[in-house]
Amino acid sequence: MDDKTITKTVISDEIRRSSQPWLELDPNRDKTGLTEGDDTLFQSLAEKQEYYKQPLFGKRFSTANYLKPEVEFNQMAFVKSRVKPGGRLLLIIEALAPTGLMEIGHDILPGVEIVPLEVRPYTKARASLTRQWSIYREFASLYKEGEFDAVIASQMHHCDDYVPEFRALARLIKPGGRLVLVEYGPTAMTFELAKQDPQLAWLLRIFVTWAGARRVPVEQAYEYQKKNWLAAPLPEIIAAAHEVMVEPHVWEYKTMAIVDGVCKQS
Repeated sequence: MDDKTITKTVISDEIRRSSQPWLELDPNRDKTGLTEGDDTLFQSLAEKQEYYKQPLFGKRFSTANYLKPEVEFNQMAFVKSRVKPGGRLLLIIEALAPTGLMEIGHDILPGVEIVPLEVRPYTKARASLTRQWSIYREFASLYKEGEFDAVIASQMHHCDDYVPEFRALARLIKPGGRLVLVEYGPTAMTFELAKQDPQLAWLLRIFVTWAGARRVPVEQAYEYQKKNWLAAPLPEIIAAAHEVMVEPHVWEYKTMAIVDGVCKQS
């Protein structure tokens, strides 16, 4: 596991509950009037209506809602895994339930066992320690070598060192299997486009400020979190992928990206 001791992240029940609030929703509640996605965020239509009366900060902004409309992009991640019926796929993702990724995956890959690994409890537990750590190496230690036909992994901005992180995931994949790295952004291109698009600039500032304000004062949050995201530039991810994959392919869409390829034999 690349000559590094893997320290297990300790996740308390309190952290798990706070990082996945949708798990506490009553499955027998009245969901009348709630659309798909809303039913993982609200107890009722009345709660949703009250939520949207709040100012556009803090509780009102949801990363799940930000990613939810990008169905085509999420579909492509599963297409690129190329797992056949009867195969197994490891899905490393954040906000799994609200984004509906399991439903999308089963629709694109019928007959495939999708093993989900929700990142949010780990990043929440690590927030007070460090933003970057051996996240994939820790996750890889939970499974056996060659256990999966493919791995789809996001949240690369938490990796402390790309090449050993990607290699750890590659070891979980059977010969000929694929590693699919998903970069949701925002990327450098997103911030450049925002200079020309006032609506994107407005949405991006709210999103970035919301994400950063959990760790620093709100007036510092935008620059703080922008720096965090840009610390994981796509060219560096691609360069590291070349060390792990045979001829990695890069697909960019709406300033997001997927880097995928067949893993090299170790």
